[in-house]
Amino acid sequence: MKNKWLLAALLAGNSWFGGWATDVDPVIMRVNNKDIHKSEFEYIYNKNSQQQIDHKSLDEYVTLFKNYKLKVAEAEAMGIDTTSAFKNELAGYREELAKPYLIDASVDDRLAHEAYDRMKEDVEVSHILIGLNARNP
Repeated sequence: MKNKWLLAALLAGNSWFGGWATDVDPVIMRVNNKDIHKSEFEYIYNKNSQQQIDHKSLDEYVTLFKNYKLKVAEAEAMGIDTTSAFKNELAGYREELAKPYLIDASVDDRLAHEAYDRMKEDVEVSHILIGLNARNP
């Protein structure tokens, strides 16, 4: 039943609070004394729904999101987020995610065109024929 109210609050958004709350990002849940705002939930929901093949209903996703936040809070309470193993793994993920953004596609395209144009000019030959005028003695 709690998820139904949360779902209704998420869908209704700021309209429930009248005109005075149109620019306020409402808190939809609190985990370990940290506020979780509607905008954070919407961002993660929209990002994940685009990437997943098996789309979840909003009710199912609210439960998954809540469990995710509880697991993160527990890991932070245990100090897992400060271990060197965690920091190294996180740095690896960041590096992998950054790679596509660090490659300049225009440079790659220019180099590919340059190589293609060069292929049209440079020709490999195995023998050369030279035409000679035949002289009759």
